[in-house]
Formats: sequence, structure tokens, C-alpha cells
Amino acid sequence: MRLHLTGRHYVYNEETLKTIEEISKSFVSSAETIKSRPALSLSIIISYNSLMASEMKSRVAEVASKLMKSGIKVDLRDKSTTAGLKFYQSLFMKEFERGDVYSLFDIDQFPVYTSENINNLEAIAKRIIFENSLYCNGSRDVPVVLGVNMRPNNLRVIHELILSNAAPGKFVANAPGWKIRPSQSYRDFGDCTSGFYFVNPGHKDYEKFRREIEKNKALFSKPGFSIEYFASIWAAINSKITTAYVHSLKNPFYVKISECEEEEKTKIFIGVATSDLLRTSIGTNLRDSLRDRKLLTERLLKFFNEDEIKTVMNVVSSVL
Repeated sequence: MRLHLTGRHYVYNEETLKTIEEISKSFVSSAETIKSRPALSLSIIISYNSLMASEMKSRVAEVASKLMKSGIKVDLRDKSTTAGLKFYQSLFMKEFERGDVYSLFDIDQFPVYTSENINNLEAIAKRIIFENSLYCNGSRDVPVVLGVNMRPNNLRVIHELILSNAAPGKFVANAPGWKIRPSQSYRDFGDCTSGFYFVNPGHKDYEKFRREIEKNKALFSKPGFSIEYFASIWAAINSKITTAYVHSLKNPFYVKISECEEEEKTKIFIGVATSDLLRTSIGTNLRDSLRDRKLLTERLLKFFNEDEIKTVMNVVSSVL
């Protein structure tokens, strides 16, 4: 068994550029450790806005050069590609070696370069093979933050929990003996879409899984995470998944935005993502999970106020 790790990052302003510059130092310093493990490979996809200043482009190229000199494979793209397209290309578009596990992660949320995390990731890959699972979403072991401001953050979190409920209980992870501190709401509902994904192309359902992904290319041709929501939920409903925690960092945000503006954008995001998923083969499961709105609301009330839950429910209901 060999674990193939692919990190992704998009550079579009000074903050996102500084992030990859700092993180690349950690990858370079740990490159020898990574290369010394024959069961592990690491590559990084860096895309950047082609309209950036030439000085910023040069800095991106310098980061890529340092990573490659340390032995890390880099895919440098001078254009914007959606997170969903990177997801598809990394996990479903390649010729894979059977018996290996392939993974994609957001480099600014998951410190893959630490020995502790590398050990944990290899253990997860072995579990996936041992349990004969098709897929694994790496549950975040820190409190989940999805918004700059508190209320929009809560709306996004509520929406993710509702999506996890389309495959009830399937995403709940356990970590006996591990001092984790995830959001309690995610411990209850499970974490279906974290930004760290594993796939087992040797599984009997993998080709069917790939066809389902390719059938829904519209989900990854535009910004957002609809294809990532879809993949996790489809695998949980139609096949076997492994649940596990991965060492995580707080989700960074690179822009400032008012709470009012962010809430409006968040409601649009929730509506579009829900509508996208309802048009797929998991649409029936998602609708069924929303039928008992009272019970779902009662579960969510343990973590959020009634107005926040009602706001999300109204947006979701508007596209049903």
C-alpha cells in the first residue's frame, strides 16, 4: 500500500501568497522525512490568478522552485481553476495503482508536514484498505470555522450538518485516546466535507463512483464545494466509508467582509449548493432527511439559536 498525498492552494492576493510561502518552508524542511518513507508520495497543486502583478507571480514561481528542488512534485498553473476541478483531477482523472490510496487536502488547513500527522495519515490509509472502504473524509479535530463573522459562520455550519444528515450517522468519527477538540455539533452529526479526502481506487465501487462524479461535471465547473459534498454523501449512501480524524488548523480567511454582506453571500451559497445536490442521484436522500424538520431542528437547537436554524431551513426549503 502506498499513500499518494496531493495538496491544493489558490493564490489570489498577498495573504494567500504569504500563506504558501510560509507553509512551503515547512514542507521543504520535512521533505527528507517524506522521501524516506517509501509508502508515501507528496505533490502540490498551486494555481494563481493570472492577473496578479508580475512581482507576485515571480514569488509564486520561487515557491514552486524551492518545493521541486526539495523533491516535492509541483503542478503550477497560471490560471484560476476551481477547487472542485482540482478535486476531480486529483482523485478521479488519473491512472491509479490498485492497492494504493489517493488523497487531496487543503494545505492551509492541514499540517501534513509534521511527523505526527504523517503517521496518522498512513494509519488512515491502512485502515481504508483493511476495512475495504471506498472513501474517507478526514474529520477536523479542531472547532470548525466557516465564516469571517459569527452568524454567517453558524449558517454555513448548520448547512453542513444538514448535509451530513443525508447519510445519518455515517460520518461520525471516533478517536479513543486522542485528545481531540472538534466542534461538538460535528461530533454529533459527523463531518462530511472537510477539505481532506481519501479514495481507494481498488474498491469494487470505484468505477461506478467515478462515473457518478463525471456525470455531474457541472458541480465542479464553478466555484464552491458541491462536488465535494456530493462525493462524500454518495459514497456514504452507496458504498462503505471510513471515518477518522486528521490533525487540522483553524480555517483561515483572506478577506474582510461585513456581517450583513457575508450573510447574504452565505445564503446564496447555501441555496446554490443545495439546489445542485438535489439534482443529483443523492437528491432523494437529501429530501427524505429534511422531511422531519421538527426533529432535525431539535437536534440543531443544542448548538445554535432558533433564528439561525430557521434562516438555513428557509433557504433550503426554497429550493426543494
